Amino acid sequence: MGWGGGTEIFDEMVKVIKLTSDRGIIIKTLLNVLEDADWDNVYESYYFDDPEVRAIINEVHPGYYDDEDE
Repeated sequence: MGWGGGTEIFDEMVKVIKLTSDRGIIIKTLLNVLEDADWDNVYESYYFDDPEVRAIINEVHPGYYDDEDE
């Protein structure tokens, strides 16, 4: 995430935080903006199994957790 990519992430997050207090929208925006910046290790997050975060990840990536039951 070099070359000043953090500015885009910061700006997008400030914009959405100023527009809403809905944590779901904020978390979804953060997931999307980080993935746009080539972040692909969401599974390393401390909050990966948090029910609210898990629901949002499943909304953005349907079936992401399907392999867990196997």
